[in-house]
Amino acid sequence: MEVICLFPIPNSLLMKGTTLPFHIFEPRYLEMVERAVRDEIPVAVCPSHSNGDYIGQICVGGALNIVQENANGTKMIVISGEVKYKIHRMIQEKPFRIFEAEELKENKVIDDNAKADLSEIKNYFLQWSKRNIHNPAEAERIQTMVHNSEQLISYSALFLLKDVHEKQKILEAPNFNKKIELIKTYLLPKEIKISQFLPPIKLNKDED
Repeated sequence: MEVICLFPIPNSLLMKGTTLPFHIFEPRYLEMVERAVRDEIPVAVCPSHSNGDYIGQICVGGALNIVQENANGTKMIVISGEVKYKIHRMIQEKPFRIFEAEELKENKVIDDNAKADLSEIKNYFLQWSKRNIHNPAEAERIQTMVHNSEQLISYSALFLLKDVHEKQKILEAPNFNKKIELIKTYLLPKEIKISQFLPPIKLNKDED
């Protein structure tokens, strides 16, 4: 078991291999930042629950780094997605939550069929980035990132999918093959065979 701080955010999560920025302004989370940095405690991010119950939650977390401290006391931070956790016992509830959590391992082997699907997802992601990423440094980073299977899977889920529940299912999947299958299901056009004599037609997700 490992001790982690939990940072619940509405409709947000972190995935392995990703690094995301956050603007911290609430006093309790400013305190969490200080504690995490001081005591080198990993911070995990997950969607917030209205009932406040996070036991059994599967989430991803890692090192927190402060990148900017503002005059008004707020901070810009980045959190790295390094470890996948299953949350167990609560150690502290206020002012911010601290839990004991179990590290979950994933099977990273990708079979041949999934490799073909991942290549299609890669092309889709690159097309999206050309339309939406205009910063040259970011565009160059993406060109490098897409050659890393874990990062390609994670960033595709984070950036291309809108539904946080779909993202969560991909996060929870125990192996890369299942993650790729889910992304393809949620993201890519579906093929419908209308006749044995005609090629299948592709139906965009929004048209389903």
